[in-house]
Amino acid sequence: MNRRKTLYAYHYHFPFDFLEKKYYGVTMITSQALTYSSLYLTALLLWFPFCRKIKPWWFSCVCTIALAVSSGIITIIGLIFLSLFALSCYSFSKATPLLKILLGVIISLMGIALMSHNIPGFHNLKMINQVTLGPDSLPYSLYLNMDKALMGIILLGFLHPLSLKKYTRIWLPTGVTILLVFLVAYGFSWIRLDLKFPVFSPIWLINNLLATCLAEEALFRGFIQRQLTVAFGKNRYFIAWLIASVLFGALHFPGGIHYVLLATLAGFGYGFIYHKTQRIEASIFAHFLLNTIHFLCFSYPGLNHLS
Repeated sequence: MNRRKTLYAYHYHFPFDFLEKKYYGVTMITSQALTYSSLYLTALLLWFPFCRKIKPWWFSCVCTIALAVSSGIITIIGLIFLSLFALSCYSFSKATPLLKILLGVIISLMGIALMSHNIPGFHNLKMINQVTLGPDSLPYSLYLNMDKALMGIILLGFLHPLSLKKYTRIWLPTGVTILLVFLVAYGFSWIRLDLKFPVFSPIWLINNLLATCLAEEALFRGFIQRQLTVAFGKNRYFIAWLIASVLFGALHFPGGIHYVLLATLAGFGYGFIYHKTQRIEASIFAHFLLNTIHFLCFSYPGLNHLS
């Protein structure tokens, strides 16, 4: 058999099975299943503030962190950094203008560090290891990133208004963003059509929505773009839009320069949608829809000649 793992021969963890079972020879420990289930529940609870003073996501977040510490996903060092980040977010809205600038820089830098996994003390679960999803695709690994997800949850929970209101103005900019990104990617032969539905698709979809898209939009649109718009003034919102989009693209540099260009282009689209709606849910939806189409319909994460 080819050394490269394919869809038909690979090992993976499945964290939503609450019994300790073996899947393709790999054991998933119950504590890890509970931890990640609690993480995704916490993300959903952000949109259900049953009480103004006591919010359920607080308790769920504390439980998630406690479970993560007990199962070894977060160490004491990681807990300290996470606590400092949460304290900075909690203090931001109550700070004086000068202190708010300092806290804004701290939150942005710590958020980027947590998102790029440069903060020590986190041992994120690798669910998929070097799987080839298509005949010409690069090998793909899937991590369930606790540091990134908690960063996004804390940011949205403390610093951004949330709503379940329906939006009708996002379909056109969302469609244009998706069309432009895939036209550029396909035109430069960075992807090709590759329809698929891998067996781990359900957990990929859940993790991508509630961890990846939520966290990235919370930081780059919900915090950086939003706060820079306040700083520069609404008449100069395009400066904040530009900075947030470029930073978002730069974060994808480990994937190569082509990823930086595509992410920057997509970031402009997400930023425009966020500016027009002032709702983080709208940019999260657009981001998730683009990622899902990429995953299910095209070479993922890209064609192997890009390596």
